[in-house]
Amino acid sequence: MNAVLLTGAGFSHNWGGRLAREINTAVALRLQNHSDLAGLLRRNPNFEEALAELQNECATSGGPSAQERLQKLEIAVVDAFDEMNKHLASAALNFSSNRKFTLPEFLVSFDAIFTLNQDLFLEAQYFDKPDRLSLTEGRKWLGGDLPGTEIIPDPAHTALLTPLTVRRRPKLLSHGSTLDPKYQPYFKLHGSTNWQDPNGGRLLIMGGNKPTTMRQHPILMWYADKFSEYLSRPTARLMVIGYGFRDNHINQIIHDAWLKGGQTLSVFIVHPDGCEILKKVNPSYGKMYVPGALEGITAYESTRPLRTTFGGNDPGEHELLVRYAGGG
Repeated sequence: MNAVLLTGAGFSHNWGGRLAREINTAVALRLQNHSDLAGLLRRNPNFEEALAELQNECATSGGPSAQERLQKLEIAVVDAFDEMNKHLASAALNFSSNRKFTLPEFLVSFDAIFTLNQDLFLEAQYFDKPDRLSLTEGRKWLGGDLPGTEIIPDPAHTALLTPLTVRRRPKLLSHGSTLDPKYQPYFKLHGSTNWQDPNGGRLLIMGGNKPTTMRQHPILMWYADKFSEYLSRPTARLMVIGYGFRDNHINQIIHDAWLKGGQTLSVFIVHPDGCEILKKVNPSYGKMYVPGALEGITAYESTRPLRTTFGGNDPGEHELLVRYAGGG
């Protein structure tokens, strides 16, 4: 089918997930008594920019003080994500009781789902419920899979593991893992709040210089390669929901795959700005405008929120997204 889904923070936002500036507020409240970090967050309305500034300070001048402040900031960010995950897990996934308009009916259409999000929304609401991946009509999966990862055993944990309590890590030689065609693959390109690296640290990519950090984790480099592989297939279709095209390394993968696939890749952008977002992130926007590399790709758009598109009262817009995902 050659249908791929890529989600960003704007996807989870439909169920109460926080955008970057909203994460900033949640983090700032946790650090309001730490004057230096509070000032850092005021200077940087995007928490990732605040992380980047402090990461750069640690890389250049270093020192225990900078490292301690970075650790405090990272802990506050993870705490904010943990709180958000609890709310996302308890949200109602579907906006309509009509099966035709349910999200699983739509999500099962994709050969693979890639995400830039580190939250646990899809793990809790979609992949943790196998019945939602085996619908009476359309495509069927036996379940979902986070390729190349495994659950970390916890002998002291006697309760039933849930997506919010489970911890995962890369398998040995995870980049050589094979994909089981019976399971829908879910690739978290920037890691996850509940992933650990081989040294026991957190395996999630935030802040500045993401490509360099990703190169330290073979599983994430393999994920990036799989993203390129899926998009390079002839007549591949990429639906992008809630991503603002601000990660240059992701944009480069999309562009290079478009070229490698003979420029047959198309993109369907679901975002309040639609295709205009590609212009708004262009450094020459509002100046002597020079079209960006991604603007050569055939693109379609939907500027309406998922809540209305899948709410049952906007069948025309719903049909556009379903038709594209299904190859119609």
